[in-house]
Amino acid sequence: MPSRATKHLYLPARDRSFWRNEASAAFPLLYLAWGRRDFHEQGVPVSTHEGWVCVCIEEGTPTIILNDCPIKLAPGQLVFIRENCPYGWARAGHKSCKFLLWMWRRPLRPELADMVDNASVIQKTPVARRPLWNRLHAMCREEILRQDEWSPGWLESCQLQIEVLLLRLMKAVPEEKPVAHRVALALAWMRLHPDSQEPIGRLCDYLGLSQPTLYRLFKNQTGESPLAHFHRIKMNRARELLGNLNVSIKEAAFMLGYRHFNDFSRAYRQHFGHAPSLMR
Repeated sequence: MPSRATKHLYLPARDRSFWRNEASAAFPLLYLAWGRRDFHEQGVPVSTHEGWVCVCIEEGTPTIILNDCPIKLAPGQLVFIRENCPYGWARAGHKSCKFLLWMWRRPLRPELADMVDNASVIQKTPVARRPLWNRLHAMCREEILRQDEWSPGWLESCQLQIEVLLLRLMKAVPEEKPVAHRVALALAWMRLHPDSQEPIGRLCDYLGLSQPTLYRLFKNQTGESPLAHFHRIKMNRARELLGNLNVSIKEAAFMLGYRHFNDFSRAYRQHFGHAPSLMR
């Protein structure tokens, strides 16, 4: 029965890539494993563990056994396993797999700590987020080689990031495409900075993009250049300001980053077809 599974960590062959915490009680990390495994040739017996486990499948389709239930995994899937959930790896399939695995002492986030201690969750990681999991695992590997007085805090920060990523996956928010997200960030920036005199350069700095890349994103997503979109936002803001009788036309011009009133008046007339004074 799953509830009778003993707590035992089955280690891989000595020449496989793994690390086990055998000394430091201060470390939140108990075990790391990565690289290729031949579960199709030799499985791993079912057991429970001293800490909770997070597994990311990079390549292959290994079969994990969770509470006596075999489940075939796929690349990009992530498994969260509490410490009293019996799990192992079945001898199944025909090819090796590649994975990343962490075992942490205890959850930091209350949302995870409050889950029953034999819980397990399987999620699909967004493609754009998968490099982040790789980086977090790499940072943990680097830190266990360093091991100084700051290592426990560094590893705890990695654990916290992993837990937040897990919680976001469990929340089941629809995946947003990276391009659409960047354009949304750009539009939000434009609405907050209609007074910018160098909007494209500043926006590229903000997003970490080159100007050609920014132009291509906007044309593909909106059909406009980023400068044309910014100008339209600026003019709409101008009309809002002029609707306030407590704001003079000259004040509106300066609030929108124009150094000379005539430049503002000319831009307004070209955009709306009439002078800003007609709003009064």
